[in-house]
Amino acid sequence: MTSQGRDVTESTARLREALEEIAAALQAADLDRLLRAEAQLELVLRRLAVASRDLTTSERETVRLEIRAARQALNRCRTLGATLLDVVRNPGYGRQQDSPVLYGPRALNARG
Repeated sequence: MTSQGRDVTESTARLREALEEIAAALQAADLDRLLRAEAQLELVLRRLAVASRDLTTSERETVRLEIRAARQALNRCRTLGATLLDVVRNPGYGRQQDSPVLYGPRALNARG
């Protein structure tokens, strides 16, 4: 494997890893983890933007497999992000229709 091929292959693997980390953060609703993963994704994308396109056939196949896995991770991010957005936009999600929405210290005191 050429050094250019190794750089591109490593970068595409890191792209997939960053997207998988974003998906995990979305699934856990962990904002700090999401922000760290987003920063990682930005660095990887910058590295890929300047990467050489001159790859051998085997390097291209390796990159193709990583990109396919990255696309799957991206689709998972989209699905989890949409689900999380639905929950955030609808504060009554999962609540029974007749139970009131109570927030803050008064809510804790009112319910015992």
